[in-house]
Amino acid sequence: YASKGGVPVYHSSRVSWVFLLKERSKVVPILKNLIIEIKAQFGSL
Repeated sequence: YASKGGVPVYHSSRVSWVFLLKERSKVVPILKNLIIEIKAQFGSL
């Protein structure tokens, strides 16, 4: 997937996810969880 202005976009389906965060320290755990969810829903990245 790619990031457009900080918004992850999964190009195969053009699905976008927006996460509003108060702290930058939350980015890595949220992205790891998002990748797991994408793999579960779509089968791969």
